[in-house]
Amino acid sequence: MKVRVVISGIALTVLGVFIPLVGWFLLLPAGLIVIVAGLILKEEIEPVKPVAAETAGRSEDVLLDVDLVISEMEAIARKMQQLSQEAETRVELADQYATCLKDAESKTGLARQLEDSLTQIIRRSEQELGVAESSVSDLERSKEVYGVESESLETKIARETAERDELRANLEKQESMLSELRAKREQLALLAGKDLGTVKPEKVGLYARVLIMYKDKYGEAAEKKLKRDLTIGGRSLEEIHNILRRQQTA
Repeated sequence: MKVRVVISGIALTVLGVFIPLVGWFLLLPAGLIVIVAGLILKEEIEPVKPVAAETAGRSEDVLLDVDLVISEMEAIARKMQQLSQEAETRVELADQYATCLKDAESKTGLARQLEDSLTQIIRRSEQELGVAESSVSDLERSKEVYGVESESLETKIARETAERDELRANLEKQESMLSELRAKREQLALLAGKDLGTVKPEKVGLYARVLIMYKDKYGEAAEKKLKRDLTIGGRSLEEIHNILRRQQTA
């Protein structure tokens, strides 16, 4: 703004020099006035964005997401444990179990992303806590080492100490949530991997159907034989299922 006004004044001044009478008596003085006004004019100040507030808002969003994902992973794990045994004998439950496995993969992936975000928040909190602890230490040194006696010093110490304690409590909460998030993710991933084995989530329902057919045909050794046919035999679930269907209808 300031620069634009000065340039406009210079333009009027130059124009006034080359235009007789009107320029000398009107444009030239006007140009000089505009130049002076531009020189003393204060620069426009852009409003400062509330960076701290935005950062705090994002941190709260991440913490809410972390808490939600922890609860969801706990619920999925419970449901998987309920369905894992029954899904081997009831096909309709196998489809529900397959959905649980897909959700488990999705939530563990999201949990990994949230771990990264929460780790960054913790690092910022550690820095903020370090600054607050240093500030409290400096104030207390003024009182203890130099014997400063002032009501303002006492007020400042109390205020800075309260802020430091709040930052410390927030950091402990964040670290606890990160630990719980990681533990729940690893637990769910282990549970899904153990129950899933070599079968993809979308094929759990088909696996249950084939296993039921194998149990009718081979009894207690059904699951072991099915896994052997899938790994050593090199056949896919679809191929085994089609063979068994043809045998049933033959």
